[in-house]
Amino acid sequence: MDGPTFNNRILGLGQKEELADILLYLIRFADMAGIDLQRAADEKLALNAQKYPVDRFRGSDRKYNESE
Repeated sequence: MDGPTFNNRILGLGQKEELADILLYLIRFADMAGIDLQRAADEKLALNAQKYPVDRFRGSDRKYNESE
Protein backbone atom coordinates (compact mmCIF):
# COMPACT_ATOMS: atom_id res chain seq x y z
CA MET A 1 0.00 0.00 0.00
CA ASP A 2 1.33 3.43 -0.92
CA GLY A 3 1.57 6.21 1.60
CA PRO A 4 3.09 6.53 5.03
CA THR A 5 4.35 3.41 6.69
CA PHE A 6 3.83 2.59 10.33
CA ASN A 7 5.47 0.07 12.54
CA ASN A 8 4.69 -1.25 15.99
CA ARG A 9 6.91 1.31 17.67
CA ILE A 10 4.97 4.21 16.15
CA LEU A 11 1.52 2.63 16.37
CA GLY A 12 1.29 1.85 20.07
CA LEU A 13 -0.89 -0.63 21.88
CA GLY A 14 -3.56 1.97 22.62
CA GLN A 15 -4.02 2.82 18.96
CA LYS A 16 -4.09 -0.85 17.99
CA GLU A 17 -6.81 -1.54 20.54
CA GLU A 18 -8.86 1.44 19.35
CA LEU A 19 -8.57 0.31 15.72
CA ALA A 20 -9.57 -3.21 16.73
CA ASP A 21 -12.62 -1.80 18.53
CA ILE A 22 -13.59 0.17 15.43
CA LEU A 23 -13.18 -2.89 13.23
CA LEU A 24 -15.27 -5.09 15.51
CA TYR A 25 -17.99 -2.45 15.74
CA LEU A 26 -18.00 -2.06 11.95
CA ILE A 27 -18.30 -5.81 11.40
CA ARG A 28 -21.14 -6.08 13.92
CA PHE A 29 -22.95 -3.06 12.49
CA ALA A 30 -22.66 -4.40 8.95
CA ASP A 31 -23.95 -7.78 10.08
CA MET A 32 -26.97 -6.25 11.82
CA ALA A 33 -27.68 -4.03 8.79
CA GLY A 34 -27.32 -6.90 6.32
CA ILE A 35 -24.38 -5.27 4.54
CA ASP A 36 -21.81 -7.49 2.86
CA LEU A 37 -18.62 -5.54 3.62
CA GLN A 38 -16.57 -7.29 0.93
CA ARG A 39 -19.16 -6.49 -1.72
CA ALA A 40 -19.53 -2.90 -0.48
CA ALA A 41 -15.75 -2.39 -0.59
CA ASP A 42 -15.47 -3.94 -4.05
CA GLU A 43 -18.28 -1.73 -5.35
CA LYS A 44 -16.70 1.39 -3.82
CA LEU A 45 -13.30 0.57 -5.36
CA ALA A 46 -14.94 0.12 -8.77
CA LEU A 47 -16.80 3.42 -8.41
CA ASN A 48 -13.61 5.22 -7.38
CA ALA A 49 -11.76 3.73 -10.35
CA GLN A 50 -14.34 5.32 -12.65
CA LYS A 51 -14.38 8.66 -10.83
CA TYR A 52 -10.61 8.89 -10.39
CA PRO A 53 -8.79 7.38 -13.41
CA VAL A 54 -5.15 6.77 -12.55
CA ASP A 55 -3.84 8.63 -15.60
CA ARG A 56 -5.59 11.84 -14.47
CA PHE A 57 -5.48 11.63 -10.68
CA ARG A 58 -2.29 9.83 -9.61
CA GLY A 59 -0.66 11.90 -6.88
CA SER A 60 -3.52 14.41 -6.80
CA ASP A 61 -5.89 15.35 -4.03
CA ARG A 62 -8.43 16.91 -6.42
CA LYS A 63 -12.04 15.81 -6.33
CA TYR A 64 -13.45 14.24 -9.48
CA ASN A 65 -15.55 17.35 -10.18
CA GLU A 66 -12.66 19.81 -9.87
CA SER A 67 -11.02 20.99 -13.09
CA GLU A 68 -7.39 20.18 -13.72
